This record gives sequence, C-alpha cells and structure tokens, in this order.
Amino acid sequence: MISSVLIGRGSERASIDAAYQRARRGTAVTVLVSGEAGIGKSRLVTTATADLPGEPLLLAGGCLEVGANAAPYVPFVAILRDLVRQLGRAGVDALLPLDGSALAAWLPGLTPAPAGRTRLLEELLTLVSRAAARRPVVLVVEDLHWADASSREVFVYLARNLTDRPVLLLATVRTGELASGHPGRQVLAELGRRGDVVRVDLPPLGRPHVAELLAAIGGRTPDPVRSSLIHRRSGGNPLFVEALHATEDFEGNLRTLLLDRVAALPAQAQSLLPVIAVAGTTVSEEQLLTVGELPEVDLHSALRTLVDHEQLVVRDDGYAIRHDLIREAVYKALLPHDRRRLHRRYARTVADPAALAEHWTAAGEPALALPAALLAADLARQQYAYDEELNLLERALDLWPRVPGAEQLTRTDQVSVHERATAASFSAGNSAAGMAHGTAAIAGLDPTAEPVRVARLLELRGRLRNRIDSGGRADVEAAVALVPRGVADDVRGELLAALAFVAAIDADFGTCRRAATEALRLGSGRGPALLALGYAENADGNVQRASELYVQSRQEAEAAGDHHTYLTSMQWQTTSMGVAGDFEAVAELARAGQRAAERFGQGRSRGSMLAACRTWALAQLGRWDEAIEVAEEALADDPPPLYAAALRSEPR
Repeated sequence: MISSVLIGRGSERASIDAAYQRARRGTAVTVLVSGEAGIGKSRLVTTATADLPGEPLLLAGGCLEVGANAAPYVPFVAILRDLVRQLGRAGVDALLPLDGSALAAWLPGLTPAPAGRTRLLEELLTLVSRAAARRPVVLVVEDLHWADASSREVFVYLARNLTDRPVLLLATVRTGELASGHPGRQVLAELGRRGDVVRVDLPPLGRPHVAELLAAIGGRTPDPVRSSLIHRRSGGNPLFVEALHATEDFEGNLRTLLLDRVAALPAQAQSLLPVIAVAGTTVSEEQLLTVGELPEVDLHSALRTLVDHEQLVVRDDGYAIRHDLIREAVYKALLPHDRRRLHRRYARTVADPAALAEHWTAAGEPALALPAALLAADLARQQYAYDEELNLLERALDLWPRVPGAEQLTRTDQVSVHERATAASFSAGNSAAGMAHGTAAIAGLDPTAEPVRVARLLELRGRLRNRIDSGGRADVEAAVALVPRGVADDVRGELLAALAFVAAIDADFGTCRRAATEALRLGSGRGPALLALGYAENADGNVQRASELYVQSRQEAEAAGDHHTYLTSMQWQTTSMGVAGDFEAVAELARAGQRAAERFGQGRSRGSMLAACRTWALAQLGRWDEAIEVAEEALADDPPPLYAAALRSEPR
C-alpha cells in the first residue's frame, strides 16, 4: 500500500536539481530538506538523486536514534564505507595520507595517525575534496536531527569549508517534533542563515495531491468523500495518508493505524518485526538468526514478506524498518518482559561498547551496562567526541547506585567518574554540568590525603565558573594554597597560571603579575601565564607589548595542545588591535579564531566570544548586515550565558 511515485514535490525537486547544477559547476552547495516525520523527506532525496546527470559519486549515511548520544560519527563512518564499496580499498587509500590516517578508527586496516579532532576534520575534508576532483560528489546524511554532537560538528564543518568543490551536501532533518533548543534546531538555525545553504521545507500535501497519492497507491481514482476525509485526518502527511488508506478505522490514533497494518501481515512476519524494532538500527541476518526464534528458511520467508510489503528497507549490511514511526509503534506495543528479553539477546550479539550500554540498560541489567558505558566513554574521548563521552559518563553515574559492588566491577570509584565527567564537561563546553560533577568529586575527597588531586579539581571548577560569570577565583586560590612550593612544582605552576588568568579577568593586575611570574619561573603553565601578562599590559595601555605576549602565549599553547589558551589569545589580541583602530585586521583575526575553534571542538564556547569580537569590528566598519549575521549565527549555537550576553550587547 505504498506509492513509489513522488507526488506534489515538483518545486522542491527543482530546488535540489538547481543546487546540484551549481555544485557541478564548482561551487559547493548544502541542501537541508526539513519537515515533520513522514512528510516524505527521504523519498524526495532518493528520487531527486536517482538520475542526476554527470554520473556523480553518491555517498549516503544515516544517523541512529538508539545510541545517538553515545556512538560518535555514525553517518560519516557509513559514508566512508560507502566510498570504499564504490572506489575500492585501493582507490580510497590513494586519497588518504601516506603516513597514517586519523580515520583509522572508522576503517579497519588503515595505519592510525596520532592526531586529534583537527586532523580528523581536515582529513575528511581533504578526502571529499580529492574525490570531487575526479567527478561530482553528492553526500547524503539522513536524519540529521538524531546525529551525535560530533557528527553535527563534522556536517557543519564540511558545509562551511567545502567552498569551491563540486560537492552537493544533502541532509534530511525532522523539525515537527523537535523541542525548543534541540541540537537539530540549532543546526538548522545556524546553517539556514548562510547564503550557500538551500532550505527545502516540505509542507503537507494539499487535497488534490492526497487524491493523487491515493490513486497511485490503489491504482484507481479514489472516492472524493473518502479522499477528503483522509486528507483531513492525515493533515496531508504522506505516511499518515498511506496508513489511513489501509484501514477504515478513522477514529483510532496513528499508532493503532500503523499496528493495524502490521496485524495484516502473515504470522511469521508479524513475529519478526518486533525483533527488528528492538535493534533500533540496521540489523544483519546473522543477528536475527541469533536473536529471533525463526529457523533460517522461515526467517528468509518473513524478511521477503516484510520487504515486499515495504515494512523493511534492504541495506548493504542488513535490514531496517522503513520508518521510525512504524518502529516506535511496534516497539511500544511489546510487553516489557518481551522487550527486556530481546534487548538482552541483542546485547550478546554486538561488540560496540556504546550499543552494549544501550541494550544492557534497556534489558534491565545495570551491572552489565555500567562497564560498557565506561568503556564507550574511553573510546569517545579517544575520538575527541567530548559530548558523547560526557553523556556516557553520566549514564554510568545513573547506573552506579543500582550495581552492588560497582567499584570492584569497574576497578574505579564514583568520585573518579565524576572527576572524568568534570574534564569532559570542560572540553565539551558544558560549564554547568562540569561544576556539578566537580563539586561531587571534591565532596568525596580528603584534601589532606590527596591535596594535588583536589587542587586540580578546584582549579578546573574555578575555570568552569569563570566561563559562566567571570567568577571562580576563590576555587583557584584554594587550589594554589593546597600545593605549596616544593610539593609538586609543575602542578603549582599550572595552578598559578590559572590564578593569573582569573585575576586578570578580575582586574587585579598585581596578583596577576605575581602569579604569572612565579609560574614562568617554575616552567609550567607558560601559555596561560603569558596570556595573563598580556592582558595586564593591555590594561596599562602597552598595546604593542600586549600583542607580543599574546603571540608568545599562542605559540606556547599550540605546543602544549592547550586549545583554550590558544583561542583566548586570539580573542584578547583583537582587543589590542581594536585600540589601534585596525578593525579590518580584528575582523580577520577573529574569523580565523572562529575557524580554529570549530576545529578544536570549541565553536560553541570560545568560538562565540571570537564571533562577538568579529561582530564588534564589523560594526565599527559599518558592515551592519554582516555583523548581525555573524552574531545570530553564533547565538544559534546556544553559547554559555556570558558569551551570549557579549553577542547580544550593542557594539561600542
């Protein structure tokens, strides 16, 4: 009862065709296809990309609902594997660096490179660019609204940096059910303001198009009264139209209608669909044989029935339910006991720690879910996916009280998990969560027995607080007091550098200079110490000396991998340059800083402050429209309160 014909989307398809022609001529274009669930986003993209001229290289990947906050880079791993299937392993290897690849974690067999998030982003950009040098490339990311934070960052990075390549970047985004502040909304808001981004918003079908869809499904002109009734009940949503066409029960809710369609299937197909629904993603035949209860011959028969009835889609690595609304209806119809039983079986078939944590949690097995979540958090950090690391650590903390002997099982303790979550929060730019985890960790430690450990947590909590409201000095001073001279001078130097930083923000330049000078003498924390001294020189009107110190600070920070100090030096240097009236240079340095912040995964935090500096400079130059665009784009990332206030303030 499904129509394969695209109905009523002529103008939307024309928009995608025009975007592809622009991309084909050498100007990369991003297209966001948005709309509510079931509105036909995937059908439009599939139809529009099926017969594009010029033989483009079509690469597709999708985001997953189950585990979306845990497994990083899912759609781009699929795109990379799709590229291997089409070009061959040798063809892809020829596009990658000879000395090892940051993508080794995605594609087994590659020589790994000891690189961070920056190299991963740049290497992926280079890979797509080199492929596009041979023929046009079309990248499709389905269900961007379910993307993990790292995948959203990769998508935005490609959209911003694939400038003069023949690449069409296509994504589908569900908007009808996204709550205010949802990351999917933020991605749409940010990208939608760019001139090189095409928005294709799918509205509901009108009554004539619903009648046309019903005719395509049923093979004959529908009864006008019934057609009007289905149009009214469905609201013009094609998926709802299809569901309503299959039943006469117009008073039931959509879940009932969808389950009615499932109930019409043969018994074996009915029993298999819930097994696939519990997987939450594409599932292989091997998994279904292990998890399900059907013999191989019956399994193949049931799969064929479900594919023929278009309940399932066939993918290279298995099967998936055609639409999440169907999956959700089938999943929720399961009795809790059956749901837990299936999750338990799936957990025994997967190796990915993030998927294990998901399945064991849903199976009601916290003792098995806890170590899996901690292991998945380790892997997420290795991939510089800090948001996912924080989510997994918080899941572990939620599970902890339900696991007797958790410390013996995990060979760690709850305080250490809070400690890890504090650091992950700092890297992810989630200051409020970091302060909460830092406070919990400090409460569980004895400063007399472990002064250095407590000092590091106090210093980190103070810096997190400083990001929120320029406070946090008391914590940093307490940290310095816990590590006197001669105890751990390398740590003391870092703590003094942090004190110099917060004292500079507090305009206490005497303390700033004393703390920074001692840190430099001790030889640690050089980047933040030089940064603080530059701030003090700038406050005294020594603009040239301040700029020199900022450059030195940036060099030290780059060598140490201290991204926070590196970006802050760029932000503060724009102030010195602004005093000299060189607003063109301020705007350019701030723009370069924003790009660096994106590479370092700090676009939402430090990048937003650099956007505020850029906005101010553009306003001074009289480029008001551009200034407003930069500010609104940065605000769409939902930056921390202090940075948001800077962006909203009127430039002076």
